[in-house]
Formats: sequence, structure tokens, C-alpha cells
Amino acid sequence: GAAGPVGRVLTWRPTVWIGLISYSLYLVHWPIIVYVAYRLPDAPSIPLRVSLFAVSILFAALSYYLVERPFRHPAPAGRRFGNLPFLGATAVIAGLLVAPTAAYKIKLIGPTPPARLADAPAALSDVRMRYLPFPGSPDDRGIERFSIGAADAPRVLVLGDSHAGHLREGIRDYLAPRGLEVDLASVTGCPPLFGLTFQREEDKAPDPLCTRHAEAKRDLAINGDYDAVMLASRWNLAVGERELSTGRLRQIHLMEVGDADPALNVERSRELFDAALARTVEEILASGKRVVLLSQAPTTGVDLSQCLALFPWAEAARQGSARCAGLTSADARTRSDFADREPAEYAGREDVLVVRPIDFFCGGETCLWADPETGDFMYRDSNHLNPAGSLFLMDGAERESGLVEFLREARAVRDARG
Repeated sequence: GAAGPVGRVLTWRPTVWIGLISYSLYLVHWPIIVYVAYRLPDAPSIPLRVSLFAVSILFAALSYYLVERPFRHPAPAGRRFGNLPFLGATAVIAGLLVAPTAAYKIKLIGPTPPARLADAPAALSDVRMRYLPFPGSPDDRGIERFSIGAADAPRVLVLGDSHAGHLREGIRDYLAPRGLEVDLASVTGCPPLFGLTFQREEDKAPDPLCTRHAEAKRDLAINGDYDAVMLASRWNLAVGERELSTGRLRQIHLMEVGDADPALNVERSRELFDAALARTVEEILASGKRVVLLSQAPTTGVDLSQCLALFPWAEAARQGSARCAGLTSADARTRSDFADREPAEYAGREDVLVVRPIDFFCGGETCLWADPETGDFMYRDSNHLNPAGSLFLMDGAERESGLVEFLREARAVRDARG
């Protein structure tokens, strides 16, 4: 009964008040817990969880008095401004939800580091981009061309999968202002190796998009009016070491186009990779073009972009956090060892340039995932670079390998051959 201990607890005014705001408490407590947990390097402690419950009660009370109750009992039509508390509270809550997300996205994209653009002979505003048809593409995809419009500009084709695509900003902001005309042709998931397609582990058949683009990729690289072709791909996904100290990474299987009964294992993928890379490079060279073999930018192992969202006072603990720990340099080199071995055989040739991003991403004990000069985050997810990372890669390729000069010389060599 009401006179018993249970009845007294249930009729206690604080308990009745909690009941009044219970719906609002139900709505707000989980977003608060998730939001705070997302912005911490480790799981919230028990004392912090208790504090978050108290904060949830505060926000639930505000929601009840400023949103829920005015919504259930709106002001009469004659009182024009009677709902201002409701409208104001709604606007404030929306702002609190949107502002952190917008700030995080801006930080994730990162500003373009001006130091990397200082020596470009042309301004970024001079760079023009236009879409061109991808000859022979079965899905009518286009090619993106970046150029300042110089008539004698060396012409370069960047061909590959999404790891060619994530070079877009580096091409636009670093290569094009240095007088190069660059065409970007990418087919997601499809390595730029002649005669090969791939199959994901979870699929029962080869990727149809890659298979249908096999001839179109080859024709573009061989018959296109280019001075050099850069091959860029997520090579490690097919031939990289899978078992690392951090766990097991994803893998795809390479296969020959038209193979009705392919062997789906890493040994066969590596065998096909070696043969197809040699065949692809030699065919491009035979067509009179230079070749750039761009190894894969190192994967982080996990999506570290969430670590950008930490509270300022929690950033000091980021380095010791398991959630914010990417691959070590040793793991990254183990992952990319096989994919880098075959291109290394071309080192020293005048007509082939090998660029190894791992050398300037992973010089220390751990690989870089933020620009050491600006602090800008460089990854869009666990393996794709964002604009800041794309620019860092191009700058590193120039500093470590002389990429721009190699591409400029490609035009002169081709002209000399007539």
C-alpha cells in the first residue's frame, strides 16, 4: 500500500518528478553517453558514467520544461510569442548536435598545408579540371583532367583503383600547378594490371565492374596520348601479409579474366601479381611511355579518424590508447613487403620510377597518420588518404624520388624519339 516502504518511495516527490521527465530522460541519456564515449580515448570509467547520468537528468529536465511540455500544451493562437521557449530550446539543441559534427568534419578534411604549395610556379586558381570520356568504359565513366592549360605540358595518366582516386587533391594541388597535365582514371577495387580482375572473399564470382573494364584500362594506357603512366592501387589487399600483430586484415583474390575455375588463395594471387605487373610495365614501356609504380600508402589497420574527435583535455592520452593505435612501422612493412618486392626490381631504370610512400610515412616506430608539420589528419578511413594526406604523399614522392622531374623528362624523351 501507499503507507508501506515501496509506496513511500514511489510517492516521494523526487521519484514522482523523475517519472514526469522519464520520457525525456529516455531520449537524452543514450546520446549523451555515446557522444562522450566517442570523444574519449578509452571507455568511460564508473565515476564518469555516474556523472553522465546526473548530466542526463539535467538535460532531461530542460527538455521536459522547454520542449516536451510546451509541445504537449502549446500557447493559444492569440499569444504569438508564447512558444518562443520551445522554439529557442529546439534551436539550441539542434545547434549542439550539429556544431560538433561540423567541427569534426572540418578537422577530418583538414586545411591544405600552404608550405607544400610554396614553390609551385602556377597558382591553384590557374588549375582547371574537366571531365573526359573513358574510352571503352562499359558504364560510361569519365576521366578527370587537371591542367593549367600549357600547350607543351607533359601528359600523365594516373590509372588504378580507389587508391588512384584518393590522389585527386594531390594531383590538383601539387602536380598540375607544376606544369603537368594529369588524367585520373579510376575503377573502384580494380588493380591496374592487364588481364586481371578480382574476387572478394565474401563473393561467389569475380567483380563484374573490374572484369568489364579490363580491355578499356589497357587500351587507355597503351593507346592514349600520354608521356607517362602512373599505376596506383591498394596492392596489399590482394598480395599483402594478412596476419599481423594487430589481427587479421581483409584480402581479395586476383584472377585472370575469363578463368572459369580460379584458385582463390594468396599464393596464386601473388603469382598472378608478379606476372601481370611485369607484363603491364613492359607493354606500357613498349608503347613509348615512362612508368611510375606507386606503392600503396600504408594502412592504419583501424579507422583512426575517430581519434580526431577527442575532447581537448583527453588528447594527451591519445598515444597510450589502444583505440588510437595504428599499425607499427614493422607491421606496415610486413604487410607491404611482397607488393613492394616486384616493383623494387625496376629501381635504377631510367624509364621506370618506383615510389614507396611507406618510406616517408613509416620512418619512425609508428607510421604517420597526421602531418608532422601541420598536425592535419591524413586519412579518410583505415587506408584511404584525405586531401591533406594526398598532398603529403605527392610532396614526399617529389622529395624522396624526384617524381615531378621524372614526369617532365618523360615529355622530352618522347619528343626525342619522334
